[in-house]
Amino acid sequence: MNAKGLLDKAKERLYEQSLMDAEDDNILYVLSREFDETHTHSKILFHLLSTPYKKDKSNSFLIAFLRQIGVPEQYIGNEKWTLYRERTFDDGRIDFVLESSQYVVAIEMKLGAGDGSQQLERYDRFCKSRRKDYGLYYLTLDGCEPSVQSVGNLDKSHFHCISFDNDILSWLDKCMEYTEPDGYKQAFIKQYMGTIKQITGKGTMFGMKDLINDSESAFAIIELSKELENKMADVMLHFLDKLIKYVKDNAGCECEPYDLNIDEYYFSNKKTYPGFYTVLDSVQIGTMVYRFFFCVEIEDNLYYGFGFDRVKKNGEEENVSMDAMMKKDAAFYEECTSEIDKMHIRDLRKDNSLWWAYAENTKGGKLNFKHWSSGVIELIDDMDVQVEYIGDYVVNQVLKKYKQ
Repeated sequence: MNAKGLLDKAKERLYEQSLMDAEDDNILYVLSREFDETHTHSKILFHLLSTPYKKDKSNSFLIAFLRQIGVPEQYIGNEKWTLYRERTFDDGRIDFVLESSQYVVAIEMKLGAGDGSQQLERYDRFCKSRRKDYGLYYLTLDGCEPSVQSVGNLDKSHFHCISFDNDILSWLDKCMEYTEPDGYKQAFIKQYMGTIKQITGKGTMFGMKDLINDSESAFAIIELSKELENKMADVMLHFLDKLIKYVKDNAGCECEPYDLNIDEYYFSNKKTYPGFYTVLDSVQIGTMVYRFFFCVEIEDNLYYGFGFDRVKKNGEEENVSMDAMMKKDAAFYEECTSEIDKMHIRDLRKDNSLWWAYAENTKGGKLNFKHWSSGVIELIDDMDVQVEYIGDYVVNQVLKKYKQ
């Protein structure tokens, strides 16, 4: 079967599969909450970890989780564990802390924005302050390494990368054994597993493998997959080009693109964030210029935000954390940020790097360029519509409001 014939057959099979149950038939997908760390994954994981599911009040889900992430068996046993969600301490806030009399588990979860300055190093210091054995875990979709600025000088012998696509899915699969077949708890876990498979790219493959029934079909698939990768790279660059032009034309500001190297974004270990920024305000402090900027950029998902950076005398640029900016010039910090909360930006979040929010398309969906969400693939057909929709929000609900 040639490439065109295979593609036509796959389209037909895809339509047939769309009439059946699939991973996107889950509540979180419909509510566009499948990538929401704070209001979705954090709450669901905490609920599952903190609720006993046996008559003897033992928490099989928690024990299975501790074993999955590699907590030494001598610390699991009959220990009483205390769980914290968003555990605050003097130097920050950790997504999850699980603590017994002998061991501490600290988990930082990242699905969207990047790491804060020395973030994991600060969490490592917190763990050490508990004066127990401990493990510090970095939970991402695929188990990727954190940024160098976040790691700092932490003790790497206690540090572990874990993932949704392996550790969390494996743990949830084990949890299914502790629930009643077809009961509410099992249905809940199935729904959540469907969400994770969807956002990690492990969802239903639409029953396509039986279409590859000879070497000619296999070679055709290889060629199609290569062309799809090239096409989606073009889609991302084309989308950013159009969005930059739309914002420049309608907001009357200069927009500087950055990190538009497709090979680095998709195929290297280097953290790159394709996007653009516009400078909103600046101040000279010594030999450096400190700037307050607005950016639109892509990690996995498209998002926009406000932050600070500085330009050295040699022209080199580097980001500045919120804490560092406050210490450097509190008046400038307050002048730049005092109006942000009053703008009522939809689902705005704040960490030590940015005030940020996900950009959504006309269907209320997030645009995941790393794993090609349906919204990103649909840009092939409705690029101009989505550019205008997202651009209008950025221009009218963010930039113009800030200027006012």
